[in-house]
Amino acid sequence: MIEKGYAKLYGNYSNIQAGEVSSALADLNYMGFPDRILLKDMQSNSASFSAFLQRQMQLGTMLGVGSAEAKGGDTANNGRGIVMNHAYAILQVKEYNNQLLLQLRNPHGSKFTTLEWMGDWADDSEQWDTRAMARMKYKPETDYDAKPDGIFWMNSTDLLQNFKYFYTCRVLSENNGWFKAEQRGNLVNSSNKLSLPQYKLKIMKSGTAFVQIRQLGENASTYKGNNYLMFICTDEKGGKMQKILRRNVIGNS
Repeated sequence: MIEKGYAKLYGNYSNIQAGEVSSALADLNYMGFPDRILLKDMQSNSASFSAFLQRQMQLGTMLGVGSAEAKGGDTANNGRGIVMNHAYAILQVKEYNNQLLLQLRNPHGSKFTTLEWMGDWADDSEQWDTRAMARMKYKPETDYDAKPDGIFWMNSTDLLQNFKYFYTCRVLSENNGWFKAEQRGNLVNSSNKLSLPQYKLKIMKSGTAFVQIRQLGENASTYKGNNYLMFICTDEKGGKMQKILRRNVIGNS
């Protein structure tokens, strides 16, 4: 029913066959904060990536990954069971034997043609001994005649090496202590950046904040607008931005 409603929102099923995982998650969770991260930026520091993953799980962030683009699109694979130009859902993140393990799902689901990961922690991997199955609460599918379900585990190091994109959608609930402020504005068509709307924020104490610009379509869907939007956060010492100076920029989209 969710898929049918989502297709109706975007016109037809063909319009929801591909796209950004994080954007789709934000569509389904109003006021979610979507983001896409290039995993190559984290490949040199797996410990930092592990800490980042654990933090996202604590926040209740919805997660996904995407493989690199390739000739042939999602009919190609990397030779280790990962479909190219394809999105995967992250279902769980658990720690076991000093490793961070992730459970992924190929959305192609239960088809005989569905590919699954063929490295460490794959269903036929020797890592799945009795203790691991008990601790992870997982029973690998080892019947080669059975239809694959598209669900598999892999460690965080292999994830960094076999995927290109990491998708997040933070759902920041006021019930969990987050404060939300929303300001609607009109689109200003101008090549002069300084004539665009500016909003002043007064920071009273240190903490974590998320800023986003959202362009709603006719049906209040998230990303149906045709205009390019961005924001820049600068420290102007309480004044209005008169010139964009790199030394004043503290964040941007």
